[in-house]
Amino acid sequence: MAFDLLETIDSFRLDVTLRQAAQAGVITAADKSHWLAELTETAETGCFVAAATCFLVRGIKPFGT
Repeated sequence: MAFDLLETIDSFRLDVTLRQAAQAGVITAADKSHWLAELTETAETGCFVAAATCFLVRGIKPFGT
């Protein structure tokens, strides 16, 4: 699965995560803005790539064991 920037921000809830990180003091508001600006610039030049690997596992427990 590959995503463009807007899909990435939405799918991975980057805006929420960055806001929480800034509120917790892990990053500054300036760090947040700078990082998003870099991602936007990268997307505008056609170089932004995000990907996710997903696994789906299914099993059946044998009856009577």
